[in-house]
Amino acid sequence: MSGVFQDLWGDAHEGAVASVYAEIAHRQGWLRLDRILTSAQHDEIRRVSKTWCRKDRLLSDVVTEFGSPSVLFGGNNPNYPKTLAYATDQRDDALLCFHLWNSFAPGPSPSSASVHAEPVLWGFRDGGTLFTDGFILTPEGSARLRAT
Repeated sequence: MSGVFQDLWGDAHEGAVASVYAEIAHRQGWLRLDRILTSAQHDEIRRVSKTWCRKDRLLSDVVTEFGSPSVLFGGNNPNYPKTLAYATDQRDDALLCFHLWNSFAPGPSPSSASVHAEPVLWGFRDGGTLFTDGFILTPEGSARLRAT
């Protein structure tokens, strides 16, 4: 899985890769969710994301708009990329994933400064027949796609 994300964005952070395996676990009924969405909440996130992702967003924007995730991949440290996944308790419902990126600034630095103050949203994934068909990219995610 890491190769697919590497090909897509030039970065295959563990949270993005883990979210794909979590989809499989969710379909099998093995994934333990921190927050269970109702079908209406799940449908609303899926519906709204198509237009919401047309603008660049940050981690705080995702959490403000959609609430705390069902599963967080990547930990709480804002210096690192992460994926926020939203799910119902229904196995057939897709895991809705917001993929966010951040990294440490290149070059010598007296401190461990990150590129962004908080992770920036590259894309939203909600399934799809082909893996890449399930993505809705933000402008930042689209620019990153063209750059790879």
